[in-house]
Amino acid sequence: MINSEPSLEKIEDFNGRGSEEKKRTVNLVIVACLFVGAIYAIVKVNNSTVSDALIVQDSVYQ
Repeated sequence: MINSEPSLEKIEDFNGRGSEEKKRTVNLVIVACLFVGAIYAIVKVNNSTVSDALIVQDSVYQ
């Protein structure tokens, strides 16, 4: 049972020996998250205007 478990040296990502496909996938996920975050920030900034005008109706009943 002990011989069937992988050792650290057999793991693909040990000591920075990751595959190029995994590196591209990680970079793609990071870029996609930054892109979605930028779009969200732009939409939030553009739609966060608050109208300062208050409509007050003064009506005095006598």
